[in-house]
Amino acid sequence: MPDIAPGAHDLVVRAHAEDVCGGSYASYSLPITVFDCLEAADCDDDGDPCTDAACEANVCVHNLKDCGDGFCKPDTGECVECLEEDNCGEENPFCVDNVCVECIEDANCDDDDLCTNDACVDNACVNEPVDCGDGVCDPENGECVECLVNDDCPRWKICTEENECIWYWETGGGPAPIIPGGGDDDDDDEAVECVEDADCEDGDLCTINICADDACVTLPVECAEDEICDPDTGECFTDPDSGQPIPEPGDDDDDDADDDDDDDDAPAGKCGLLGFGQMGMMLTGLTLMRVSRRRRNR
Repeated sequence: MPDIAPGAHDLVVRAHAEDVCGGSYASYSLPITVFDCLEAADCDDDGDPCTDAACEANVCVHNLKDCGDGFCKPDTGECVECLEEDNCGEENPFCVDNVCVECIEDANCDDDDLCTNDACVDNACVNEPVDCGDGVCDPENGECVECLVNDDCPRWKICTEENECIWYWETGGGPAPIIPGGGDDDDDDEAVECVEDADCEDGDLCTINICADDACVTLPVECAEDEICDPDTGECFTDPDSGQPIPEPGDDDDDDADDDDDDDDAPAGKCGLLGFGQMGMMLTGLTLMRVSRRRRNR
């Protein structure tokens, strides 16, 4: 039977019959409809691996294979993530073996941070911090330095503009704030200036440093009249500008002998300390302040 195009047709049937009177013919016309298919199996393959044959309304159609968010690989018909870089997004912009990846070389992993080492490992970026050992990395140039801020330094040291940790008294400034008990700062502790006299040491031999009520009190060494404190030794010596002779070792001043009986009015001794009476009253007051503070805190 010849191929008939799908659609509506008229089927003409002719019949021939013979009898004793001779032969006769009869013709009959029947309307028919020819369908392209009844099911997908009736449809021929179009040779494209990225299409699927289907029978829709008795007509064969070849629809593109549904790969969801992916793409059909034209040589195999396999659904893959990408065929080219234009198929990939900003996060993974490179197409490698039909897969979108983050990088194909180290340069793709530059995070604009000088303090990281950037590398492409198995098509994924790895940004590891620069190892500075006990130091820190300077984000301005990527170099390792000892410190950037005071918190980078050990206790009792501060960070200079040259990114070096130095003892706070080497700057000539006052005592650095500390936390009671030593060690690392604790958020639960209240920062105070000192907890003992040693915390107030300013490196100046011509001052007396005392911790009173969690605060440093710095007093100058008191020398006798016409004497000044030597910053190299902390001792008092005669001021050359006073016009008084510098006493020789072993010399005694008989005129001052009577003054020795009154400790409260006597000038400081050879070491340049406050008079004993004055010093005792001051230390007693400071001690009472500390004891009072500690009792209140209990």
